Amino acid sequence: MLLAWKHVVFLSVIALKASSSFVSEGHLKLYGYNFAFLASFCGNASGPVVQYKLSYPQEYCCYKLLSYFQDQWWRIWPRPEVECQDKVRILEDHHSQVLNLTTNSSQGDCRMVVSENGSNILCQGTQMYQVQTSDYLTKKCWFLALSNCNSTGNSLFEGIQMDYFLNITEASPNEAPIGHERNLLSVALAFMVIVFVR
Repeated sequence: MLLAWKHVVFLSVIALKASSSFVSEGHLKLYGYNFAFLASFCGNASGPVVQYKLSYPQEYCCYKLLSYFQDQWWRIWPRPEVECQDKVRILEDHHSQVLNLTTNSSQGDCRMVVSENGSNILCQGTQMYQVQTSDYLTKKCWFLALSNCNSTGNSLFEGIQMDYFLNITEASPNEAPIGHERNLLSVALAFMVIVFVR
């Protein structure tokens, strides 16, 4: 029974492309996983801005929102043999790239929301992606991921479950990771991607 849970994946992604801004939103439900690609974008070094709204059941606490430079990302993706902690550790010297999504930290602007459906942790805030460089014309690409390295997949409430909304301005979607994402999820029983472009 555990194996059945570990390989159920349902992913819905909606991306709306506009001039220098787009929205990515959806629901991640990944049993048996503790690390997941979320979105990627490219913009000038002077600063894409991401407004985020992330919500997940309290039972799944706690997540980190990770922001990788392009060279950092390709060191860990797609490499399933790299442990979750090692994927996070690559960012240890860059604290602004690790956002703790928990009510125990003010970093992610998270709070508890209680409803008749249970208790959720809701995180809302804004991240600016500026790079200190003399080259402000060449676009820089960022990769966003979620991690919950304490999750081992050995119980019902382990894995990744997240509703997310990302409003990304001064940037355009980066299509490079799509092929790798599809390869990783080919073992899933269900996979859906919806993309609207305007």
